[in-house]
Amino acid sequence: MSVWRHIVLLEFDSKLSDDFIEKHFKNDVKLKERMPELVISWEWAKNIHVPENRAKNLTHIVIVSFKSLEDIKTYLTHPQHKEVVAIQGPYIKDKVVMDMEGPNH
Repeated sequence: MSVWRHIVLLEFDSKLSDDFIEKHFKNDVKLKERMPELVISWEWAKNIHVPENRAKNLTHIVIVSFKSLEDIKTYLTHPQHKEVVAIQGPYIKDKVVMDMEGPNH
């Protein structure tokens, strides 16, 4: 069985502290709690090192796992996802979003 992943690379406003961003993910985002019928799991982390600014100022990565591409499509229009996007709006300077299908490891 494949797992589908929604991958988001984020550039947070440089004025935000690491502590603020961590609390934001833990208290505001909570994707599995918000959409348990869709989200298998999710994780986030701060970029730890990419030399020569190859990360193009993107500071954090979020990976959300789903059972199907249809679940990703449903997630993208889900009111809870839209709420998270609205909450993050003032904090995010840029983002890159990609989806992939991969083996279940």
